[in-house]
Amino acid sequence: MKIIKELTYLGVVSPNWLRDIRIFELFHSLPSDLCVYCKYEVIADREGISSERVKHIVLKLGR
Repeated sequence: MKIIKELTYLGVVSPNWLRDIRIFELFHSLPSDLCVYCKYEVIADREGISSERVKHIVLKLGR
């Protein structure tokens, strides 16, 4: 993780890329009995972004 932080500081790795990966991992770690749109809302509230943006990130990284 230290190397990734250093690469982010140097501008090699985008902080948005790291956020997107964190969102994707969080989405898949939430309980499976929670509906998909509820997961989007939970993550959106936590990250301070819209649920549509969360949906876009999850679908993009899920390809």
